[in-house]
Amino acid sequence: YMYGIGMRKPRVMLSVISAIKTIFAFGELFIVARIILEFLGASPSLFVIWIDSLTDPLLYPFVGTFPSLELSGGFVVEFYAILALVVYTFVGYILVEILSVLTAHRSLFKKSVDKRYR
Repeated sequence: YMYGIGMRKPRVMLSVISAIKTIFAFGELFIVARIILEFLGASPSLFVIWIDSLTDPLLYPFVGTFPSLELSGGFVVEFYAILALVVYTFVGYILVEILSVLTAHRSLFKKSVDKRYR
């Protein structure tokens, strides 16, 4: 079976969309893990240190936006981490939607260009 050059772009775009979804999903997963570990007052084991080292670069732009809330019993709520989770989820969603629209409506854009030059 043969594909023209135009047929490869949707496949590439779908791969890009899948990659973006995967990257953002892992980032969100690690941030959620950090929020839970901090809330439960996890002691600094190798796993906790690893999660912190993975999420520190992701959370750095948000540090200081809200103070952390320390509850009795050693529970900590990092509101800046929750904000980061919301922002990254929103940004990932917007990127995927933009690429999906561009991929799905590529033929419509082509048709509108063809009509203008007839």
